Amino acid sequence: MAVRTKKPKRAASTKARARISSKTKGAKSAKASRKAAGTRAVKKTASAPSIPQTLPDDLKSLVDLLEKSWPTAKTRDVTRVFSAIRAAARPHDEEQTLPADTGPTAAPAPEAQRPRAPQSFDLLDLLRRTLTAHDLLFLRRRITYHIAASAGLSRVHADPDRVQAATASLLEYMATHAPRGSRITVQLKEIPLRSGSGIEVLYSGTDDSLHHIDKTAFLQRMYEAESEDGVVLVHCREIIASQGGQMWADLPSPSKPLYHMILPSSATAVQVATQPHQMFKYDISIANYANVRKRFGIKKSLSLVGQIEMYVRALVRHPIDIVTAVREKGVITTIYESPRGAAQSVASRISQRLGNEEFHIGKRAVDLLFRYNLAPLRTSTSYNAEAVDKGLHAS
Repeated sequence: MAVRTKKPKRAASTKARARISSKTKGAKSAKASRKAAGTRAVKKTASAPSIPQTLPDDLKSLVDLLEKSWPTAKTRDVTRVFSAIRAAARPHDEEQTLPADTGPTAAPAPEAQRPRAPQSFDLLDLLRRTLTAHDLLFLRRRITYHIAASAGLSRVHADPDRVQAATASLLEYMATHAPRGSRITVQLKEIPLRSGSGIEVLYSGTDDSLHHIDKTAFLQRMYEAESEDGVVLVHCREIIASQGGQMWADLPSPSKPLYHMILPSSATAVQVATQPHQMFKYDISIANYANVRKRFGIKKSLSLVGQIEMYVRALVRHPIDIVTAVREKGVITTIYESPRGAAQSVASRISQRLGNEEFHIGKRAVDLLFRYNLAPLRTSTSYNAEAVDKGLHAS
């Protein structure tokens, strides 16, 4: 009996110990769960961006705040985007800090025309850094690049941020239009300018979309921003022009475009435009071209148009100013830049010289009747309809 009475007590104590143990385990488990939940909450709170209730007004502070609160580690492309936004924000910040007494007549000039204090910098080093920043794009499209420069290049005098913006835009444009596995070549050399020395940068590559395009249509992309493919090229050209430089394009063979940039490399060669410029298109057509073709034949007539094209090139700043011809139609077109109000002077010089010149096919003089048409070209920043001469008309 004694044994029988002890066994239930032992069982009861065992059950009590089991209940205590389960309670202890439950308490520890609940405590661990609360601790884990607290840790997750702390981590979640720590990773969440701390955005203040009142946001700053200036663009630079907003970009800094966005970069600091970026939720994940930034890739190289994201870092490049933030750098580009900062560079673009600088002109905006300068406009915000203009003196209050500048008055309504002292509005800032368009960005492509606003003069900036030039700095001396190494253009070759800038190009290397720009190409390195586009490594991911080149790798994705399996594009290789080669850069070559003559020894002892002088330093360029311009705004390095603006020059890098134009260079980066052009390289990205060429890379996105180049076929996979192709190559982009960049060549630098020093050249003499009218007022000092300069550095010419030649970009060459492949663009299969240009295989069936007319050469005149391609060249006009450098000046007509209304074209979807021309927006980048027009923007680059206007940036380089704002730094006292020059930019133009050429298509020596189908699908093989060449882009030329010239930047001043001496203080005397820095030329900042003192007044806005406008692009003009001057069409010169042979009114009696059909009679010329009947009299001399197609082959000789095409050669005659080529003679006139070369003659017009000598009257403008070719290749900076474009001169091209549609020989089958007997039309020569030149696109040139001129200060607003002075467009007629270039056109008048061309028409007067053509009117006094005698052209020949073989030894026989050809009686030619020319018609002229001058029209302004719209660009992204330089066009202003009110500034175009009211006297523009067909001669």
